[in-house]
Amino acid sequence: MRDFAGLETAAAAAVSAGRRDDACRLHGLSSSREAKGLPRILPRRDCSSVFASRSQALTMEHLKSGENVDGDCGHSASARPDWFDAHKFDRAKQIFREHLFSFFFAHLVGLAMVVTKPSILEPLASTGRSSTLSSLYRRYLSTLRHVKCWYEGDIWSPDDAAALSIARVRQMHREVSGQLRNRRCPVTGATYLSQLDMAVTQFAFVGLVVLHPSEYELECVLHFWRCVGYKLGMTDAYNLCSGSYRETFDVCLDMQEKLIKPGLVNASREASAMSKDIISAVRVLVIFLSYEGMMAYWARQVGLDFNAALSLYDWWSYCLIWLTFNLLLRYRTFRNMFNWLLRVAIRRGTKWGGYLQKQLEAQELHAKGMHLSYAYRYH
Repeated sequence: MRDFAGLETAAAAAVSAGRRDDACRLHGLSSSREAKGLPRILPRRDCSSVFASRSQALTMEHLKSGENVDGDCGHSASARPDWFDAHKFDRAKQIFREHLFSFFFAHLVGLAMVVTKPSILEPLASTGRSSTLSSLYRRYLSTLRHVKCWYEGDIWSPDDAAALSIARVRQMHREVSGQLRNRRCPVTGATYLSQLDMAVTQFAFVGLVVLHPSEYELECVLHFWRCVGYKLGMTDAYNLCSGSYRETFDVCLDMQEKLIKPGLVNASREASAMSKDIISAVRVLVIFLSYEGMMAYWARQVGLDFNAALSLYDWWSYCLIWLTFNLLLRYRTFRNMFNWLLRVAIRRGTKWGGYLQKQLEAQELHAKGMHLSYAYRYH
């Protein structure tokens, strides 16, 4: 199986430049004209179940119509939906175990990007659990442990830790949504924690993985996250992962171009600070992380210039990230090593949480008064 981490590839460049035909060919699709169905490498199969519960095609314009639809449609998620595929679901969990480190970074950068959307930023800020580096550390470590639990457990078994975890997350969403029910986003006028916001949050977990680059096994990952969205109360009409691979690829590309990149370029000071703090909070777990180095690398992947003065440490971080994702993670030995190191870091973060939070508090005091000196720009 090819590695998920070869991000600096011709496929990524084609996507960034908007050359869909080139991107399709490099992802195993024949062309944008011929690729209206599934990737050519997929075996022939009946796809009617994919569309059985969706009367509307999955497009970015359709997802935008969900900006005033409550993010929790209220359905009971105790039973498996008709479209559930046990083989894809289990395969996705196996892929995650094999590529834990790569998924961790894709999730982390995705979250740092989507917080520039005002209707996502405000709910995060309103809880008071993202106001300091130490609180962001606790929040992200909790998120990481939740997602790791979903991949490693059984979200469909009522007594399993994964099912209890996803139920807690859904309840937290409901509580925050209830607190903001009578308010509207001052920038867009949209409802907070809408179905569109849930789809953008799904992008944080699967969008970068799908776009940069992709392979057959990712259809299984999309199926897994379709199940997660269902368990969290998303209706199939707005579930980013409810369509075919080709549909989701196109929607993720549109979301990157129409929501994520404009959000980064035009981010408010508060959103930029939140994005940087997310990465800074995780640095106590993964010590070679630098926000400037990491986002300079990822900005290039999505087709943006990152206008920042990189320190020597930032350059070291950038080069190490480049080496890791473009070379080392292509080999199973290094993948296993990085996966093991991340699991150790998660255990360390849980066991020594109090000590690490004090480190972050000291770091935050030192950073007070410093100004953000970077910006994203289009090529």
